[in-house]
Amino acid sequence: MTGNPAQPNTLLFVAKRSHAAFVSGRAHRIGSSWIMLLIALMVLGIAGVIGYPFARGVIAYDRVLNDGISAEATVTDMRTTSGSRGNINYFVTYTYSVDGQVIEREQRVGRDVFERMSRGDEITVAYLVQDPANALLSGSYADSVQRNQDLVFLIIVAGVALIICVVLYNADAHNRRLSREGVFIDGTLVNANGKKGMLGAYNLTLTYSFVSPRGLQIQDKTRVNRPDLRFNPPTIGMPIKVRCVNDSFYRLM
Repeated sequence: MTGNPAQPNTLLFVAKRSHAAFVSGRAHRIGSSWIMLLIALMVLGIAGVIGYPFARGVIAYDRVLNDGISAEATVTDMRTTSGSRGNINYFVTYTYSVDGQVIEREQRVGRDVFERMSRGDEITVAYLVQDPANALLSGSYADSVQRNQDLVFLIIVAGVALIICVVLYNADAHNRRLSREGVFIDGTLVNANGKKGMLGAYNLTLTYSFVSPRGLQIQDKTRVNRPDLRFNPPTIGMPIKVRCVNDSFYRLM
C-alpha cells in the first residue's frame, strides 16, 4: 500500500507514537534509561536461568577432576542417539561402589572412548567424597565431551545476553545524545509504503526529506511498525519533524 497522493496538509505526522510526547514537549527526552535497564536486567536474568545448568555442569566436572577420589567401576550399558542434524551422541553407563552403596551413572562420551569400551569392562572413575553420585570417567577413559558442550552453550548464552545488553546500551546512548544535543528540524514525508508483517505487524517504509543545519538537503528512509495505519496511510507531503545532531546523526520523529 502506498501513501495517499500529495495534497496540502498541515497535520504533523509522527512516525513513532512513542516519540509523540517528546515532539510535543511533554517529555524531556526520547525513550527511558530505566526501561532499558529493566529490559537488560530481564535479559541477564533469563540468561542466568538458561545458562545455570551448563555452568553447573562445567563446575561439577572441574571439581571432580581436581578433587575426585578414584574408584573401580564396571560398564553396564552403552547406547547411542541421533541428533537433529544427523550427528551421533554416545553414552556409557557404569556402576561403582562407595561405602557399600552401589551407584549407577550415565555419562556422555566421545566416539573414540565409546569405541574402546565394551559392556562388562572394568574402568576407573573419580567421584566427590561429599557427593559420591557426582562421578566421571578417569584414567585412560577420561572424557570431556559433555563439559566442552556445556561450556560452548554457556558461552553462547552469555554472548547473546552481552550482545543484547550492548545493543540496549547503544540505543539508550543514541536516545540521550539526540535528546541532549539534537535540534528539531521541519521536513516533509516523501513516500510511504506499507507491508503486512507477522503477528499482526504492519511495516511502514517511510521516505522523508529535510534540510540539515548546514543547509544540506537530505532524503532518507526508515521503517516503523504501525498497524493502526494499515487502512489509513499517511498523506504524502505531510510535515514531519526530524531530530538532528549533524548531517549523519538524525532520526525521524
